[in-house]
Amino acid sequence: MRQLSAGGYDVVAYHTAGAPMKGSAEHAVSYQGATWYFSSAENAAMFEAEPAKFAPAYGGWCSAGASKGKKVPIKPEFWAIVDGQLYLNSSEGAHKNLFLAKTEETISKGESNWKVIFATPADEL
Repeated sequence: MRQLSAGGYDVVAYHTAGAPMKGSAEHAVSYQGATWYFSSAENAAMFEAEPAKFAPAYGGWCSAGASKGKKVPIKPEFWAIVDGQLYLNSSEGAHKNLFLAKTEETISKGESNWKVIFATPADEL
C-alpha cells in the first residue's frame, strides 16, 4: 500500500483556504510514490497541474522532525507557508519552539537531512 501523504489532508487548501481541510479518497492523486487526498476535484486538479507548487516540504512529514533526521507524522493544525512552501509539523512544541523560533535553521537542517532520509522508511530512522 502506498503511503498516505500529509495525514490525508488537502495540501492545496492550506494555500487557497488558509486552513487544513481533510481530503477524501474520492479525490486521490498519486505523486512521488505517495497518495494525496484532496477535499475537492478542483483542488486535486490544481495539485496535478503544479504538484511542486503545492506539495509540502519533506514529503508531508514533520519539518521539525526532518531537521533532526526523522520522519515524524504531522498534525494538520501545525503548519506554516514560508516563501510559498508549505511546512507541516507534528506538535505545538515542534511548531512553536523549533520551527517558528528557528525557521531558517530548521529549514536548512531539514533540507540537508532530507537528501539522506527521503528514501528511508520512517521506522528505520
